[in-house]
Amino acid sequence: MSKPTAQSTSGHVAGSIGLSSGDVSHEGDLVVDGNILDGRRVTATGSIHVAGVIQAAIVSAGKDLRADGGITGRSKAECRAG
Repeated sequence: MSKPTAQSTSGHVAGSIGLSSGDVSHEGDLVVDGNILDGRRVTATGSIHVAGVIQAAIVSAGKDLRADGGITGRSKAECRAG
């Protein structure tokens, strides 16, 4: 069993990550209410939960990666977890 950390940080994106939001880098867990659109780079030291789809994007999670809508990367996506 792992020890709890003294400080837990979680981030939240209300909507999609696209051109208007730019790339996202976060210390801790990250929740995205929408999609991660083509060409974006998203990283988090903790888990990443995407309510929508991951398109042709680069996504890297230090822990778990979950995409409720799946990954539609068209051979261009790069998704890593752990």
